[in-house]
Amino acid sequence: MRRFFHFSLVFSLLLSVAALAGCGVTGKGTVKTLDPALVASARDSWDDFLKVSRNADALSGPFRLSANLHYAGDEGTQRVSAYFWGNGAQENPHPLRLDIQGGMGTVMAAVREDASSFMAYIPSDNAVYLSPSGTGSLEAFGVPVPFSLADLALLFNGRYEHFFLGAESGTESGEHSAPAAFQNEDGVVCFALAEENGARFAGTLVLGAGGLPLSWTEQGENGWTLLIDYPADSTRTTPRRVRFKHAGGKQATVVVRDLARTEPFRGQQLELTFPQGTEIRILQPR
Repeated sequence: MRRFFHFSLVFSLLLSVAALAGCGVTGKGTVKTLDPALVASARDSWDDFLKVSRNADALSGPFRLSANLHYAGDEGTQRVSAYFWGNGAQENPHPLRLDIQGGMGTVMAAVREDASSFMAYIPSDNAVYLSPSGTGSLEAFGVPVPFSLADLALLFNGRYEHFFLGAESGTESGEHSAPAAFQNEDGVVCFALAEENGARFAGTLVLGAGGLPLSWTEQGENGWTLLIDYPADSTRTTPRRVRFKHAGGKQATVVVRDLARTEPFRGQQLELTFPQGTEIRILQPR
């Protein structure tokens, strides 16, 4: 089992090219007050971020995502296929299902998350690993993706406001104020997301053209970074590729092959089945 899991035009171009340099509130990088010439552009970029996120919210519903997953963890590297689906309700995304497949379509893990639990069936172990909701993620299996399935459903469906700021952020009138903006030593404009201001994940966020998130770096010296790419020849605002990188060296890349809007899934299609006699084990978070 452990082998398996492991942001006017010049401004937009500047961020798109330099985003990978990252931003940091702490650490070796220096930060400076936002250039007054960029204040209005930063505010517009934040407004675009809210707009694109809320457009995605309006389109939310049943989805089926197929992707390639390549990761490097404690026990080497793996390339597998991932199939992720759910009914995508705005208020409650659960239940959600994820299947990870190896060569020849072999199911290496089948995962289900609902409002009360996270469970993963690993056929090779003849075991189901179970943890209470909010405490389980793929990271517990050595796959360096430190988010719940509900988080991943928001991210890959382009619901970025909810992913970064939470369901209580913003108002119907769109008057949610932009967080503090600053520039790093390379001049890249960053937004400081703080838990005391309602952010779900404290850190620094870089936006690209149209307000699409390009990167997020977790607050602190030893945290996670997300790098998000989008289709170059498409108007879709959902990710084409997401890279999860940890300061300690662990990383995973998800390349989306297809994101389909579907008819609602029936209850049985969202269940997790396993043979009688399968051992139930309590999942220990890493």
